[in-house]
Amino acid sequence: MLRYNEVKVVKVDTRETYYDEKKKKSVKYKKPIVKKTTVFSDNYIYDLGELYETMKFLSQKHCYSTLEVSFEVGIEY
Repeated sequence: MLRYNEVKVVKVDTRETYYDEKKKKSVKYKKPIVKKTTVFSDNYIYDLGELYETMKFLSQKHCYSTLEVSFEVGIEY
C-alpha cells in the first residue's frame, strides 16, 4: 500500500498589472508580485483516493490561483 508523506499544498498568486486611476489604464509592474500561501499541510495520507479528494477540494476552493503540490511516496506493508 502506498503512503504519501509530508503532503504540502501552496497557493501561488501572481499580480502582473494594476489599474492607475490618474492615467485611467492598466500598468504593468516591472517585476510581477508573487504571493505564496500554504493552504494544506499534513504528515501522512494513506490512500490515493484521499489524496485525490484533497486535491479536488483545494482546486475547487482556490480555482483562480495556481497550486503547487509536493509530497514523498513510501510503501507500507
